[in-house]
Amino acid sequence: IVFDGHYSYFIYDNTTLVKYSSESSRIVTYPLEDLIGQNEIEISYSLVGNSSAKKLFVINDNIIFELLIQAEDKISFSRKYEVSEASRVYSTTIDKQNRIWASRASESNLYYSSDSVDTDNSDLIQFPIHIDRPRIYITRLLTLRNGNIAAAFNDIGLGIINPDTKDIQYIKLSEKYNRMYIRTMCEDRSGNIWAGSATFGLFIYNPSTGTVTTPAQFAGKNISAIALSDTGEMLISSQYTLGRKDCLMGLTYATGNFLSIRRF
Repeated sequence: IVFDGHYSYFIYDNTTLVKYSSESSRIVTYPLEDLIGQNEIEISYSLVGNSSAKKLFVINDNIIFELLIQAEDKISFSRKYEVSEASRVYSTTIDKQNRIWASRASESNLYYSSDSVDTDNSDLIQFPIHIDRPRIYITRLLTLRNGNIAAAFNDIGLGIINPDTKDIQYIKLSEKYNRMYIRTMCEDRSGNIWAGSATFGLFIYNPSTGTVTTPAQFAGKNISAIALSDTGEMLISSQYTLGRKDCLMGLTYATGNFLSIRRF
């Protein structure tokens, strides 16, 4: 789910872009018939400069399209970037300089645009990440409020990237979390990074202490989405990996303790 300050956007059933207004509860749907592939479609957005214009991007396989919403019932796509040949883009984020960053399914390296996404023509530059282990790749990217980029690696944990200096700080997790797939990340108001995995539950990294917390309430659950509400709660969609029904929880987290849990 992507929120641009006015509307929420998400992809439904890999066929439809949904635009939702929380103020009016109005839903507008856009068929994605011209952009359907065999893989999952994902969207991300950027607030360009200080203007009110928003940038929406739709990813399909190895192509990143800019999504143009022309009217309530019309959309169009502009081919913006292509990441190598026949290699699926896993995740994207927009840094503080409005450059797009992308990870690929087949490697640990990242790719970022040479100019702002507001530029008509911009090449993708490889950002090499050397890890002495096979089959390591980045499953999720997140731009933090301080300008750094959080990258979730399968098996080895998290990395914090400074997009200006290109330095990387690795936050390794226990070996028992090998074969881990982090599918969602979100930053709370205190700067903690919440990472939800497909099999091992929830991880919370506190950059002030350098510690990682694994709340028992989510042990063994599949965390499908994490979002920060306007009241400061962390909204978490989770399910048991054995197939129990999805549930959405609202949490307040401070100094390592859950102060409240609300189930929806």
